[in-house]
Amino acid sequence: MRSTSRALALLLPVSLLLAQAPVVRPLPRFDGYFRAELDYDDNVFRYSTEDLDAFRMSEEPERFPIRSADDLDVAASGGLKFRYHRGRRWGNLRLRVKLHGFASNWQKSYGWTRLEVYQSVWRGGRVSAGLLWMPSYLIRHYRSHTLPEQGFQGCRFSEYLVTVSFRQRLGRAFVEPRYRYEIDDYLVAFDYYDTRAHRVGVEAGLEVVRGLDAKLDYEYKVATAAGPVPDISYGQHEGRVEVTTRPRPFPSLQVTAGFGVELRDYTTENSADLDPAHAEREDIIENFSLELSYRVGTARLLARYEREWRETESPYSERIEDIKQYTSNRFRLGAVVSPAGLFAGR
Repeated sequence: MRSTSRALALLLPVSLLLAQAPVVRPLPRFDGYFRAELDYDDNVFRYSTEDLDAFRMSEEPERFPIRSADDLDVAASGGLKFRYHRGRRWGNLRLRVKLHGFASNWQKSYGWTRLEVYQSVWRGGRVSAGLLWMPSYLIRHYRSHTLPEQGFQGCRFSEYLVTVSFRQRLGRAFVEPRYRYEIDDYLVAFDYYDTRAHRVGVEAGLEVVRGLDAKLDYEYKVATAAGPVPDISYGQHEGRVEVTTRPRPFPSLQVTAGFGVELRDYTTENSADLDPAHAEREDIIENFSLELSYRVGTARLLARYEREWRETESPYSERIEDIKQYTSNRFRLGAVVSPAGLFAGR
């Protein structure tokens, strides 16, 4: 009894000290990743079959001032994430940068930067906001509608994309509605393409069973162009479904298959005489992808195949100088390295 009393007498002051001690919260944490990819694209400028034939036959060389219709895209990207806590709520500040360099057609090279912030609001719920900036992107070479005497020029634009979203996790599922506002600013020769777009969408995911996830994404976009001629304003429905599996015998292996479709309806009120390329035109763009990745330590190796094709319906197809239908295939090899806890606590 005496030994028990002595033990209790020793534990009592220690317990009081622990009760009065401040709560130790997790320290701020930095995480990051680096990604390198090598892509082969057999139709990097999205030329139609007719355009590809004309290029290979050296017809209209001023229209195709390129070295090749296919190309190798060497891409490098990196990201840094700062994780913090405010009370019982966590938040993330993320910065991501990606650069694409094309081996044959260097003028096609481009890059983008994205800044995002995520904030927990309650259990399973978070809000986020982000800004993407792409300084310059070359589509292909067109003849300017307002400056036709200057011949074919590179049609370039810069893009700003603002995103606001809310995600709620519900057991093994999540749902995330979002809103995006897009600004596309073209070179002076193509000012009539300047576009503002409202994009409203929702993403939902479900862990069907352990090792099998399904994800569905839908977005409706309303794009208004400067015009007036040509006028590329349109409304668009876009949907995508992805299925990811991690086979039990190979826990480091991940396989993802996806299919997406865009239904675009051009909304110009211009007549076919003024704007035959867009009057009463409808586009269907479809995409299929298959990706295999394998984790080795802190790295993940990946291989990916994508096929994309566009079909165009217009009662004035014969009057469209540029046939818009195309098919492209892309093959990718890459690696992602993401050491955990970079600069933890600093």
